[in-house]
Amino acid sequence: MSTEGKIVGLCIRPGRRETPEERRALVLVPGTGVVDDHGTSEKRQITIMAKEAWTDAASTVDGTLPWTARRANVLVEGVDLGSLLLGGRLTLGACEIEVVGETYPCDQMDEACDGLKAALLPETRGGVYGRIVAAGTIAIGDAAGVAQVGKKKQLP
Repeated sequence: MSTEGKIVGLCIRPGRRETPEERRALVLVPGTGVVDDHGTSEKRQITIMAKEAWTDAASTVDGTLPWTARRANVLVEGVDLGSLLLGGRLTLGACEIEVVGETYPCDQMDEACDGLKAALLPETRGGVYGRIVAAGTIAIGDAAGVAQVGKKKQLP
């Protein structure tokens, strides 16, 4: 995997424990997060997962599980999220994201499929989360990549 890729999936969580909804585009707003997404916070305004990591995790439990079971906002292809350091910057289309941490899988993953939580733990398979630095609209097919490697400790 490289540091340059593209956006291949987008979704929102419309409400607590509601089924994620796939979208063709998302609006990103600094300080607020993904427009219409439930559960964002100051630190966790957006979640990003790599398609290659999802494929690895899902193949260990159920290869037919849709990526939206992970409940991430953005699915990228060709970007090694594990290579980012905390404080690094990721570009999604014209938007920029500051990586704040690794997204650790919750118990809801095992509700989607037994063993999924454990399958998402190694090698940053669960993805990363961050703050939106530069606002805009992102769409499937937009470029995605590492804009800046962080200076803090490496993600576990």
